[in-house]
Amino acid sequence: EVANVAEREIMKYAFDIPLWLKHCTGEDASPHQIIAMQEISENSNTIQVWPPRFGKTWSMEAVDMHDLFCNVKESLLLIAPKQDQANNALKEQLDWIENSPILNSYVAYRRGKKQLSDTKFELLNGSRAKTLGIMAKIDSEEASIIRGEEFDEIDQERWTDRVITRGGRKNASGLATRYRLSGTIQRGKGNIYKALESGLY
Repeated sequence: EVANVAEREIMKYAFDIPLWLKHCTGEDASPHQIIAMQEISENSNTIQVWPPRFGKTWSMEAVDMHDLFCNVKESLLLIAPKQDQANNALKEQLDWIENSPILNSYVAYRRGKKQLSDTKFELLNGSRAKTLGIMAKIDSEEASIIRGEEFDEIDQERWTDRVITRGGRKNASGLATRYRLSGTIQRGKGNIYKALESGLY
């Protein structure tokens, strides 16, 4: 019964991500974060280029959260150069869940244990999130949302050969795979610069 009430509240503003975030977590997005959320949600492949401390990663996390809670069987794979960096990137979402009665009530239980930890979580609609370092075993993973955190520090060859293919097949959610990258633009170098210049991404 609690889960049904939570789901009703979660879906109330599913059509508007900033409003959804405000309703479920109490967080207010700034005008430029609202623009970023719109760009991220409307484009399955996006590279966000904003000045430092403008909240681009925060906006990406908000859209990730919305997709996981509002769509069934989404699978977020959050990859960073190292596992602890990926865990730090998930921490914002974990804090939102733990501090929100609505979201917290929608976390799944398995064998009496709540499916919420520093490295992953799972929801009652079958959606889940997991963190990995780029050198971890990725071959068994599947994802409908692939996040590259600190993308310019990620080994590009491994990303291309091992990570991108994780979203290559039809997703259980029925939605196209979304690739979301965040990092620093460096003049004449770096993975994001190369991706933008070469057109290969």
